Amino acid sequence: MLVFGLPATAGLTATAVTGDPRHGAAGVALALLLTSAGLCALLLRLLPGRRPAGEREVLDWFDAWLAEYRPTVGLYFSGGLSSAYQANMWLEPLAGLGGRPLIVLRERFMVPRLAATDIPVVCLPKVSTLMRLEQSTLQVLIHPSNSGKTSQVLRIPTIKHTFVNHGESDKLSSCNPYAKAYDEVWVAGPAARERYALAEVGVEDKDVVEIGRPQLDAVRPCAGPPTGPYTTVLYAPTWEGWDGNPGNTSLVAAGENLVRALLADPGVRLLYKPHPLTGSVDPRAGAADRRVRELIRAANRERSAPRPAPSAELASRTAELDRLTTAAFRAGADQVERMLAQSAPEPGRAAAVA
Repeated sequence: MLVFGLPATAGLTATAVTGDPRHGAAGVALALLLTSAGLCALLLRLLPGRRPAGEREVLDWFDAWLAEYRPTVGLYFSGGLSSAYQANMWLEPLAGLGGRPLIVLRERFMVPRLAATDIPVVCLPKVSTLMRLEQSTLQVLIHPSNSGKTSQVLRIPTIKHTFVNHGESDKLSSCNPYAKAYDEVWVAGPAARERYALAEVGVEDKDVVEIGRPQLDAVRPCAGPPTGPYTTVLYAPTWEGWDGNPGNTSLVAAGENLVRALLADPGVRLLYKPHPLTGSVDPRAGAADRRVRELIRAANRERSAPRPAPSAELASRTAELDRLTTAAFRAGADQVERMLAQSAPEPGRAAAVA
């Protein structure tokens, strides 16, 4: 509303400079007109049909929805602005499970940071609202990370809580004592089981369950030496971690030399996938990451070859993929309006995108 006073200020300033009172009168009139229009718009929001639902109404709707949907397995996530990747990596495996999956978030800012998914998402910031899950049909909650708010949901005894982590390495975070708070710890394989046993952090061997790494289900097993002109090498170093241990990541000590040696071989195709938090604690890791990226860009410039001509089929498929994965909102829509306008996905959308 303060912006509406700018025409009056401008008009009165012009009157003071020129001595012509018409400038001031016009500015004040325009300011009054804009203020009246703004007040009318605000008053319209007080109409019964325009008021946002109250907390009691929302909770009644949520209880009814839980009873109708009857979720069986959920992903519970709470974290900071940069941690959404920890939940996103489990969305596809969760969607592939049988039953009726659900995603439970604790922070509203995390909702738009989730990757595209057809799984229902609920955001429950209050503990009292979270406790309503105790009366639901949820059987299992999957936890991809530890957070301060995890202890709040662990109070619900009717749900089995499993810790799946968001990746495994030899960092201390992969054998965190907090893991003993869960009913089970789901790990990729024997190496993780052995890591917990050696760490002696209170996680009993009977509670460790080897589930493999579902994100890699699409990777084909080795069928012999590569037969094509290139051998593809994936370099995916983890980050430096919180504890300053120099052995956490290979990037600082060996990353550049490793990448330089691989790029020197014309028969190697290098894929570089650093951890999203690389450089967030140790500036040396961030600097090494930037140098590795520059080495790859330089190699791409030297190896560049003529690109294939534009394909009508490729353009058509790209347009269809954009249509399936893009939600249309007006430019000024806020987060609440976007969530209300988001409709259920078209039947078969997930299969079409795949």
